[in-house]
Amino acid sequence: ITTACTKRPFKNSSTYFTYFPTWNNVRITTEATLNTVPNDTLNFMPAGPLYDPQYGALVKTVTDPKVYLLLNEKKYWITDEEVFNTLKYQWTWIEDIDQRLLNKYTTAEEITDKTTHPQYTLIKYTNNAKVYRLEPAIFKALGFRDDRIVTVSDTEVYTDGDVLDTVE
Repeated sequence: ITTACTKRPFKNSSTYFTYFPTWNNVRITTEATLNTVPNDTLNFMPAGPLYDPQYGALVKTVTDPKVYLLLNEKKYWITDEEVFNTLKYQWTWIEDIDQRLLNKYTTAEEITDKTTHPQYTLIKYTNNAKVYRLEPAIFKALGFRDDRIVTVSDTEVYTDGDVLDTVE
C-alpha cells in the first residue's frame, strides 16, 4: 500500500526482499478488503531500500525522471538526454528504485560534460576486452598534471605498458 493509499503488486519475491528481510512482514487479508484499495497507476514495485544496485548502476525513482549514476556511495545526476547518449549509456540499464534507496547515496557533482566520464567510471574501448577504471588518486599520486593531457585520435595506437601503481 502506497502513501497515496493505493496498492502496487510485488511481481516477484526478489523485489519483495528489497523491502523486507523475511516473509514475516506479510499480512493476510481478505479479497474483499483488498478490493477496497484502488490500484496504483504504477503497476509494479521498484527496487526497495534493501536492494544493492551494485557499482556503476544507472537509477531513477518512479516519481522523478532524473537519472543518476551510482559510483563509490555517491550519486551523480546526468543532467540531460544528450549528455546521457553522448557518454554512451544505455537506456535499458536504468533501474527503477525507491526514493529511500537513492537517499542512501551522497550527492556528488552533476554530469554535464559530454567529453569525459566521471572519475571511477568503468570504461573499455571498442574491440578491446580490457576494462579500465578512471582513477584520479593514482594519477595525482604519480605527480601527473590533468592540464597537460594530449588528446589523440583512436587511429593512433600504442601497445599497453605496465600497470601503474601508487608511489610509496
